[in-house]
Amino acid sequence: MALRAGDDGLGRPHPRRLRPPAAGGAAGAPAGEPPLPGTGTAGPVAIGTHRTIRPRGIPHGKARFEPRDRRLLLNGIVIDIDPVIVHLGPFAALRWYSLFFMLAIVVGVGLGVREAARKGLPREAVETLALWAVAGGLVGARLFHVVDRWDLYAAEPFRILNVWEGGLAVYGGIIGGVLTGLIYGWRRKLPGWKLLDAAAPGMILGQAVGRLACIPNGDAYGAPANVPWAVTYTNPQAMVPRDLLGVPTHPYPVYEMVFDLALFGLLWRLRSVFKTDGLLFLTYVGVYAVGRFLLTFFRMERIWFWGLQEAQVIALLALALALPLLLWRLRVGPSVAGLALDPQPATGTPVRRATRKGK
Repeated sequence: MALRAGDDGLGRPHPRRLRPPAAGGAAGAPAGEPPLPGTGTAGPVAIGTHRTIRPRGIPHGKARFEPRDRRLLLNGIVIDIDPVIVHLGPFAALRWYSLFFMLAIVVGVGLGVREAARKGLPREAVETLALWAVAGGLVGARLFHVVDRWDLYAAEPFRILNVWEGGLAVYGGIIGGVLTGLIYGWRRKLPGWKLLDAAAPGMILGQAVGRLACIPNGDAYGAPANVPWAVTYTNPQAMVPRDLLGVPTHPYPVYEMVFDLALFGLLWRLRSVFKTDGLLFLTYVGVYAVGRFLLTFFRMERIWFWGLQEAQVIALLALALALPLLLWRLRVGPSVAGLALDPQPATGTPVRRATRKGK
């Protein structure tokens, strides 16, 4: 994607460089008035804004929806939310994305630690492991996103560090968090499969909460859609491409959030059914891979291979890895607890031998 002069790095013009509308306005707007956000395509529900940035030449208030505009609103939901809740200074701001992202971490880690304690794992060690896993997940999520959108970040590499603006790949977070957690668990001689099973419900619930952050931010936008539940972003600060502002799109974050909650319900039920360590986590990986592959057809991202987007390619790889492991764990049954992930007892640990009665 080539950058144009005046763009903000995401294919959108800087708000101050937006030009006033041409005389006569857009189709559907009275002559001499500015075009309406999402004219002819937006929906009857408008979600308010905390700070509206108006293009030059548009009188105050004219960029918002008014009662006379409702005849033009045919379908969908208009999202005119400023991603920034409040500015804390010239270089700092509290964003909706950061708020929901922190909530997702608290929910996911809290549930994971609780499940680990239920499985008899040492709480203090698990809490420390969770901190390392969160850090590794952040690095992995950002790395995957930057690699996927390198055409944007190559021109402004300093923006790679602006994690609070959004731009975290879910699969990168899963891979980074799992690898970091397993490395720490191996060093502390914690059972790998038990750790993964304990983390699975919290991970998918955290993903569901995290998708709430994408709704006001606009960074997980869907493909253009003509359905009653389509969403239309109109705020210039939303992280949607310039050509999707005012265009109804699939509410992809909502789709995945509903799927994540359904998968959480399944895992929560199976956690007391599965007796073999590793089955719960592998079920999470496999089912999520299938769901993510299908749901990504409602997104509009860069094509990687075979007409598939990045998330779909990774989903196929994850499924190809999880399915054989799942079948193997089902075959070995609960009597086999060992795996390369599970540390062996330290050398010199006394082993209590069974003795016959009376000996």
